Amino acid sequence: MISRTTLMFGIIIALTSALTGVLVYHFTENQSTNSNQVAMVTQVATPSQFQGVTRTYYIAANEVKWNYAPSGMNMITGKPLATDPYAALYTQNGKDRIGSVYLKCLYQGYTDGTFTTLQPRPAQWEHLGILGPVIHAEVGDTIQVVFKNNCRIPVSMHPHGVLYDKASEGAPYNDGIPDSEKPGDAVPPGGNFTYIWYVPERAGPGPEDPSSILWMYHSHVNEIGDPNAGLVGPIIITRHGEANPDGTPKGVDQEFVTLFTIFNETNSPYFPYNLQTFTGENMSQANTTDPMFWESNLKYSINGYIYGNLPGLTMKENTHVRWYVAGMGGESDIHSPHWHGNTLLMDDKRTDMVELLPMSMKVLDMYPDNVGTWLFHCHVYDHMEGGMLALYTVEKNNETQGTNQSSSGNIKIGLSTNPENPTTGQPTQLNIVFMDNQTNSIEEHVDYKVTIMQGTTQVFTTSLLHAAEGSITVPYQFQNAGSYNVVVEVDGIYFMPVSDTAQFSINVG
Repeated sequence: MISRTTLMFGIIIALTSALTGVLVYHFTENQSTNSNQVAMVTQVATPSQFQGVTRTYYIAANEVKWNYAPSGMNMITGKPLATDPYAALYTQNGKDRIGSVYLKCLYQGYTDGTFTTLQPRPAQWEHLGILGPVIHAEVGDTIQVVFKNNCRIPVSMHPHGVLYDKASEGAPYNDGIPDSEKPGDAVPPGGNFTYIWYVPERAGPGPEDPSSILWMYHSHVNEIGDPNAGLVGPIIITRHGEANPDGTPKGVDQEFVTLFTIFNETNSPYFPYNLQTFTGENMSQANTTDPMFWESNLKYSINGYIYGNLPGLTMKENTHVRWYVAGMGGESDIHSPHWHGNTLLMDDKRTDMVELLPMSMKVLDMYPDNVGTWLFHCHVYDHMEGGMLALYTVEKNNETQGTNQSSSGNIKIGLSTNPENPTTGQPTQLNIVFMDNQTNSIEEHVDYKVTIMQGTTQVFTTSLLHAAEGSITVPYQFQNAGSYNVVVEVDGIYFMPVSDTAQFSINVG
């Protein structure tokens, strides 16, 4: 017979579970002819108050010959690396020196679960370099990663921030649960596993965060060796209701993810192979008493590139650019990324530098107004000497776009379009940013209205809208070729009445 106390306790637990989203899971295992094949779990309870979608990613760990300085140049000085005695230590092959090319194990995206076709990396993600594919999701979504291990070592995918069960944690340790119930902890060579990660509200931006935040994923079988082999990638989570269909944050024109870390190749499980392959020596033959032997295998990199070889950091002026920066590594990995030429906002504060500790992740917003190519580097002196430097470029918008003064002169309004040169029948995004005329800082909490005119005919208008973060994206499809005027009216700033107007001309082909 059930006691009243037991019954009441059961009711309380049931109510608590319903209110807090406690998870219940059912696990199934598929024993196929390949003992390394494991089927994934099904979810029987919703881990979030928000209802999202399931986003599926196909990612494999592949062995890749990675070149930290593929150009052979110090792109910061414009001189060959071989002529720089300090840079040559890290980049030139020779006796006891591997140089700039190492065999590594990297996460790479695929088009489907057959793992036969690599997912092409779009131009906007060229800068990811050694990092795995970006996993985008919105609060309320479920992330499904179909994973295959093509490397010679057991590896995993362990995520930060999101919600997972023990089977999808991707990290073996003595937690009292049999290994048979945690197949994702160490996927053997040739093996497959499907990770399921949930995105509840506590995995997304907090009240003081911007609309999206950064987490990372990495292999956790050999927690020191695997990341040094290159097994690391980004997860970007957007607040519920603030994501585009592909999971990217609304109102953000470009996203850049940069990892500042010193890859210690001597800690990589591939180091004996790399030493033998690229120098013809084994550990007993190499001069390991030479401290420069060990130093030469430290790669002071941004996304796996050194001495300015990182490509793809290109943006347009007066657009909304979101930078996600992360650190990883040992006690020497205390970094201070610094942007020349432009400033950024973080935590509603103005800066051009941010502090990073190992496995810390920061988000900064830039509205670049200074055209040119600028230095982006760690400000730690010996890290600069080791090559932890890159370049980023701010390009001028075409003549139909730019920044206009409002009618009162109190606010500047920037406009750009994506694509840059709109054509009829093509979906176009109008990217608009609001800036203080005196300080060039972003004006947040702006009430605005956008109208598009062709001649004297109004072809589009919005109702009065609100931009909390000072930038917005308006989708539109031009139906006719010719010249259009875009009129941006500001009705309020920080909930105070304001009356300002700016106009832009756009030529549509």
